[in-house]
Amino acid sequence: MELTCNSIELAKAVEKVSRAIRGANALRPALTGIKFKAQGKSLTLYATDLEIAIEKTIVASVTREGEAIAPGATLKDFVKSLSDDSVEIKTEGQRMTINYGKSVAVMNCFDLLDFPKTPTVEKEKSIAISKAEFKDAVSKVAFCAATDDARPLLKGVLLKTMGEKLDFVALDGYRMARVTKKIAKVNEDMSRIVPATALKIVEVLVDASDDMMVLNFEKNYLLVEIEYTRIMIRLLEGDYLDYNQIIPKTFDTTVIVPRDTFKAALERARLLSLKDTSLVKFDIHKNSINLTANGTEGNLDENVYVKNNGDDVKTAFNVKYLLEALSKIESDSFAFSCASNTMPALLEPIGGQIDSLFLVLPVRVI
Repeated sequence: MELTCNSIELAKAVEKVSRAIRGANALRPALTGIKFKAQGKSLTLYATDLEIAIEKTIVASVTREGEAIAPGATLKDFVKSLSDDSVEIKTEGQRMTINYGKSVAVMNCFDLLDFPKTPTVEKEKSIAISKAEFKDAVSKVAFCAATDDARPLLKGVLLKTMGEKLDFVALDGYRMARVTKKIAKVNEDMSRIVPATALKIVEVLVDASDDMMVLNFEKNYLLVEIEYTRIMIRLLEGDYLDYNQIIPKTFDTTVIVPRDTFKAALERARLLSLKDTSLVKFDIHKNSINLTANGTEGNLDENVYVKNNGDDVKTAFNVKYLLEALSKIESDSFAFSCASNTMPALLEPIGGQIDSLFLVLPVRVI
């Protein structure tokens, strides 16, 4: 392989595809590499951790076509430090030579046979959504996905279409987030489970514009194509929980809460709660929520004034879960609804476009 390309474009491409590399891999070291493929008038870079694969193509002057697997982390740090307009890259066997200005660097490459093949993804079903709406939805639900392997499907975000609506849903057994976006009507409703970690990478790579992006699905993969970049994500297989059954149908109490005032009070309560549980007790009475927290470093007793509609309720929550949900609510106030001290509480923004809701399970206090 022998080619010349723009160093800045190369650095941007390496930065982009390297997001698919998780780090050290003792069992398969080649997965820490970035594949170079020089062909025609372009250079294609590719990296994968077997869950997500990112492929980026840039313009190059190719003298000799070929492929190589460069060490990803080293290459990333090296090319972003280059300031010259162009670099010349050559490979001989498993050695890559990079000429820049009057200098030269040599990197040892991985064996091509140790690197996985690029998956072929058919575009069986497609969903069109604006980039801004996609980023908004992922940012508001992905944090609720599970992070352990006890329930693998809960490490994913459910994407489910219903006519002209697309639900993004994530839950981990303690809280849930759902965002509903309007889309062009699809011919056939569908649901797919996308790993949350991979979906957050796509969120980072997409700009927050009103331009449309297309999510292409087949049985095992999601394919996203954006500006000469292809992102392929292996889907999780199985049946997701019926999230609509988790949302209580009625509530004993609904209070209208000023977001910023409540958030500040919760932050104070978190500081004085037990570090291992972050437990904060709630006493909703008349037009106030009394917050109490007790920890090894002190205690807190604070009232937040609200508009109350319903019965008095005493309950308790892991304050970290409430604060994470509040960080995704953009309205000045929100509705906080409780059915009982054993049923999940519902948080919904008030005003503007209401397309999200958050559930948080209470903590049972003996």
